[in-house]
Amino acid sequence: MKPVLVLLLITLACCCSSASFYQCAVVQDIMSLMLHGSESDVKSALEKYSASKLAITAVTTLKQSVDKLSQEEKNGYKTLVEKVLEKC
Repeated sequence: MKPVLVLLLITLACCCSSASFYQCAVVQDIMSLMLHGSESDVKSALEKYSASKLAITAVTTLKQSVDKLSQEEKNGYKTLVEKVLEKC
């Protein structure tokens, strides 16, 4: 699955829940780190939310895929995620 699809599915799932205000802020932080932070930044952020080892491994794998994107692609995905989050 392409990284953008995963990012959008996570964003939509969080924003469509009843506790979306808090979740949108968390998703926005994690997405920003996924696109522009380091792998260790992402792991540290997930550990703040008591993410399981399996979740951290999955996100680390996704982060490695995201890191292969060009800066232009990352900026495009960031804009897309921001537009989705505006609807929260």
